[in-house]
Amino acid sequence: MKVSVIIPFYNVQEYILDCLNSVENQKYREIEVICVNDGSTDESQKILEEFILSSNLEIKLINQDNLGAPSARNTALKYCKGDYIQFLDADDILLPMKIDNQIKLVQQNNFPDLIVGSYKSIDLESNLISKTTYNPSFTYNLWENLIYTNLGNTCSNLFKSNIFKNKIKWDESLKSSQEYNLMFTLLQKRISIIFDSQINTFIRIRPHGSISKSNIVEKWERYVELRVRIINYLSSNKPETVNDKIMQAFFSSIRMLYPYNPKLAKSYFKEFFSHNFSPKISSYNSRFYVFVFKIFGFSSTEKIKLFAKKLNFK
Repeated sequence: MKVSVIIPFYNVQEYILDCLNSVENQKYREIEVICVNDGSTDESQKILEEFILSSNLEIKLINQDNLGAPSARNTALKYCKGDYIQFLDADDILLPMKIDNQIKLVQQNNFPDLIVGSYKSIDLESNLISKTTYNPSFTYNLWENLIYTNLGNTCSNLFKSNIFKNKIKWDESLKSSQEYNLMFTLLQKRISIIFDSQINTFIRIRPHGSISKSNIVEKWERYVELRVRIINYLSSNKPETVNDKIMQAFFSSIRMLYPYNPKLAKSYFKEFFSHNFSPKISSYNSRFYVFVFKIFGFSSTEKIKLFAKKLNFK
């Protein structure tokens, strides 16, 4: 089986060579590489062109205006010949066994539509930030995983190419939450999914400089809006799946939105949560928060929390 590796890139001259070398070093050799230059203005394309001259890989380079990673991935999909697709951001790294291991899993599990892969998040000095691992023998509630943002990562996963031939593609209108918007679309199609326990993907977490306040607000609005669509879909089509874990996760997302758009957060809370709702103690909801919530309710508790934060209270 052939695997198409899709690499969109934009101004990543410091990282793209590491990314390309990680593809060159894959044990699995039945691969093609499709790189999309999304309007880079640095030396990224020059580095790639020099790499192509010395590489044994089948590499296609496509140039387009700066339209964003979702657009670049959709452009690459038009040229893919592989049975499976490995999306790879140009600042991330695959370990040598990544594709080989997941192709073996594919062959052993009746060729599923999606392999959800374990991964590590690292900083630019390769220090571990976090890791996410999955147990293939465990039966996951996929809707819970979706709303908790726990269905792998764009680069740790492996996608069957056929799923993109039924009008499914990356949403180019979204500036964030594109990955889990795609996952939401796929789950609605009832695709087959397996989990990979081996960590063979490193996700680099890069600082992105100063982010405007409007961008932060829009990011959290999109994050919660996706979860609103998920809850509405489940309530209409799979009401039995809307359990307490899903609602607790949904509540946490509304809490994240509150500091940036309290009016919208309060509106969502009023629409989706009854007067009997109570948050549970968790890593995000402290015992004190839950106690205050039971007395004062959502909006007042969030106001108290923000006031305490200004006074440097925890």
